[in-house]
Amino acid sequence: MKRFHVQLCSAAAFAVLVLAAPSASADDRCARPNGSIEQRACAMAAAGPETLRRFIERTRGIYQLYYFDFVPSDR
Repeated sequence: MKRFHVQLCSAAAFAVLVLAAPSASADDRCARPNGSIEQRACAMAAAGPETLRRFIERTRGIYQLYYFDFVPSDR
């Protein structure tokens, strides 16, 4: 029983590490947007940080976007 528990915990820890991959930077996301929503978010980011913030707040309940995923690294 104890050995099974250790194996189960090890498998669960491995799954968490694999699924918790780091997100892409804003430069990567906007270079190759993955769908129309990311295209819109990149267009809003190009328009300015305030426009992007308003877009993400407005659509937060629908798309669950994260502001810093679309802010270019030079800002």
